[in-house]
Amino acid sequence: WELNRRRIELPHGQKTKLKLSPEREVVIDHSEAGKRSVTAYSNGKLVSRTTRPIGEAMTIIGGERDSNSVWFIVVRRDTPTAGE
Repeated sequence: WELNRRRIELPHGQKTKLKLSPEREVVIDHSEAGKRSVTAYSNGKLVSRTTRPIGEAMTIIGGERDSNSVWFIVVRRDTPTAGE
């Protein structure tokens, strides 16, 4: 299920923090030249962080919700097509 979709424009050299739900936040950071850092938080606590070269590839990051399920955040540059 897709619970939330946000579109942002983030110039190189900047970062932003987005509240996706009462429990989940993500920080997208373009302050390091040629790289995108994505940090996921759950209930204010750091869950995961990854840094990758900026490109067309998407970043998927997340964590466990409970012992039987997980949540994740997808950060992408391209526009999703119908059904994605």
